[in-house]
Amino acid sequence: MKIKDIIRLLILNESQNDAEEIINLFRNSGYPTRAHRLSSNAELEQLLKEDPWDLLISDDAHEDFRLQQAVETIASNKADIPVLLLSPDASTSMSEAIEIGAQDMVSKADQQHLLHAALREITNRRARLDNNAIRSTLEELQARYELLMGGSQDAIAYITDGMHVDVNDAYAAQFGYDDAEDMACMPVVDLIADRDQESFKRFLRDYSQTGENNVELEICGQHQRGSELNLQLIFSPASYEGEECTQIIIRAGGAASSAGQDFRQSFADLAQQAVQLKNNQTEVCLAYLQIDNLMQLRETVGILAADSIIVQLQDVLSSHCPAALLVAQVSVDGYILLLPGNEPQSARQTVEQLLDTIQQHIFDTDGLTSHCECVAAVMAINHKAAESADTLVNQVYTGISELLEQAGDQKSCIYTPPAAPIKLGSKDIDLDELFEEGRLDLLYQPVVSLRGESGEYYEVTAILKDTDGSLIDVNHLAAGMLDDKRGSLFDRWMIFATTKRLAQQRTPGATDTRLIINVSNGCLRDSNLVNWLGVSLNAAGLPAEALAFQLSTLEAENSLKLTERFFTALNKLGCNTSLRDFDSAADSSKVLEYTSPGMIKISAQAVEQAQSDEQGRHKLKQLLNKATHAEAATIVPNVCNAATLATLWQLGAAFIQGSYLQDPAPVMEYEFAEIA
Repeated sequence: MKIKDIIRLLILNESQNDAEEIINLFRNSGYPTRAHRLSSNAELEQLLKEDPWDLLISDDAHEDFRLQQAVETIASNKADIPVLLLSPDASTSMSEAIEIGAQDMVSKADQQHLLHAALREITNRRARLDNNAIRSTLEELQARYELLMGGSQDAIAYITDGMHVDVNDAYAAQFGYDDAEDMACMPVVDLIADRDQESFKRFLRDYSQTGENNVELEICGQHQRGSELNLQLIFSPASYEGEECTQIIIRAGGAASSAGQDFRQSFADLAQQAVQLKNNQTEVCLAYLQIDNLMQLRETVGILAADSIIVQLQDVLSSHCPAALLVAQVSVDGYILLLPGNEPQSARQTVEQLLDTIQQHIFDTDGLTSHCECVAAVMAINHKAAESADTLVNQVYTGISELLEQAGDQKSCIYTPPAAPIKLGSKDIDLDELFEEGRLDLLYQPVVSLRGESGEYYEVTAILKDTDGSLIDVNHLAAGMLDDKRGSLFDRWMIFATTKRLAQQRTPGATDTRLIINVSNGCLRDSNLVNWLGVSLNAAGLPAEALAFQLSTLEAENSLKLTERFFTALNKLGCNTSLRDFDSAADSSKVLEYTSPGMIKISAQAVEQAQSDEQGRHKLKQLLNKATHAEAATIVPNVCNAATLATLWQLGAAFIQGSYLQDPAPVMEYEFAEIA
C-alpha cells in the first residue's frame, strides 16, 4: 500500500516505550511519520484545533485519560480520525471495542496486523476527505450552473431525444411562457413554425450523428400566441446530470443581435482603461446604466420590437454622450460609462443629464411610440478600488441593485463599496485606511500584583474590527502581515494613542497607572523610535517609568542583538521592558541573558497545561524560577478562577491576568485591591 504524504499519528498509551515502538514500526516500514503522545483531554482539544490527524492508536490503559473520552472529544470537534484499539489479550471483545468508538481492535503483539490495519484506515480516511472535497466541488458547480442559467441574458435550453430537460427564464420568455417549468419535457419541435418543422427534424437527425460545437441554424420559431419568430439557434454537445445532451442557445433575428457588437467588443478595453486610470491616480468614475422597464417594453411591444428599442438607445448614447465619456455595453440591458476627470458628484450630474435625454427621447417601433426609462449608479475609482475590471463592474452593478430595492423615484445614486475584509497573510494592509475608518481600537486588561506591589498595570492590545464584525488581534496582524516599515508605523500609532489615553488617566491626584504596550519587531529596526518616544512622553507630561514595552519572545530570539539594543535604549530612557509568550520551547536562557527584561509574561499554553496535570505545573514552576533568577517580574495570564491563585502564589508568580479579574475592555476602570 502506497501512502506518499506524512502520516500524522495520535498515540494514547500509558507507556512511552510502547508509543516509540509504534512510531518506529511505521518509520521502519518506509512511512514518514509525525506522532504525538497524548497526556490529557485539553491537549487533544488544542491539537485538533491546530492540525489534521490521520489516526488515533490507543491501548486504553492511561489512568487519567481514557479512550472513550478521547473519542467523544474527536466527535465533538467534528474531526474525522479513525481509532485503533490495541489489546494485550483477549479480554476485550470486538463488539466492546466498536462500542467505545474504535474502527478495529488489534493484538498488541501482532505488529504487522497493526501496520496493515492502520494503513487501511488512513487510506479510507483520505478517500473520504477526497470524496467530500469532490462532492463540495460538485455542489458548487451545480450552484454556479443554476446561477448562470438563471442570470444569463441568453436564451439557453438543454435537450435530449428532442425533449427539453432544462431551460432558463430567458428561453421561456422568448416563446411567451411565464414559467420555465412549463416547458419541462416539451418537444423542441413544438416551438418551430409548421413550415420549418420537417427541415428542423432532418437537422436534428443529422446533428445527432455529428455532435459538433457551435453549429448554427436559422429557422422560424413559433410564439405561444401563434406569431412567428426569426431565430438563430446555436447547437453544442453538453452534459446534464451526467447524461449526454445538446445545448441550444437562441438569438433572436433582427438588428439588436448585431448592432450591439461594437459596444460589447469595446467593453473589455473600457474596463481595462478604468483600471489603468486608477493606477495612474487619475480622478475617474465608473457608472452603470440599466434599462429599468425592459420587461414592460417586451410585454407591450413584443421581444423583437424591444430589441429595436435597444438599438435606438445605443444610437442615443453614441450621439448624446460627452466626448470624454466612454460607453460600452455589458449586457442586453446594461451599459458601462467611464467618466475621466470627474469626482462622484459631478459624474452623477453628467449621468442624470443623460438619463433625462433618454427619458425625453421618442422611441418608434412600427409606428408605436415608446419611452425607455433608465437608472444609473456612479462609483469613484480611487486607490481603494479593486484591481480587477470584472470586480469594478460587479461593484457598481451592486449600486444599481440597491437603488432598485429602494422605494421612491430616485433614478441615480453614488455607490461606495463596503470596506474589504482583512485577508490574513496579505501584505497589502493599508494602515492609513484602517485608521480613517475607525476600525482599529485599543483594549486594556488589568495586570494585578500577587505580592502587594503598588501601582496599577494594564496591558494594551490593539484590536482590528473586520467587516463581518469579527475581531483580529493586531499583535498577530503586525507580526505576520506587516513589513518592518509599516510595523513600526503601526507601533508609533499605538504608542501615540496609548500615551494620550494614559495622560488623561493620570491626572494630578489620580492613581499611579502604568501601561504594558505590545509592539512588533518593526521597532527593532526603527533607529529613531526611542528618541521620538522621549519627545512624545515629554509632550504628554508622562514619566518614562509609566510605560513598559512588550515584545514576543520568539521575535526577540530571532533578533537577539537588535532586541538587546532596543531594550537597552528603553532602559536608559527610563521605560520598562517585557517579553511575552515565554515558554520552554524558546532558547530562554540565551534570550534572558541578552535582553534582561524587567518583566516576563508566561505563554498561555504553559498556563493551560499547568492547570491540567502535574507535569504542566512542574514546567510552569521551572519557567517562573528561570524568570526570577533573571530578576524579572513574572506575569501569569489566563487565570480563570480563584482556586488557581494559591497555586500561583506558592509557585512564585508576581502578577496575574485573566478573565477571573477582568476581560480586555475599552476603558481602564478596574478596581485594584490587594489580593495576595
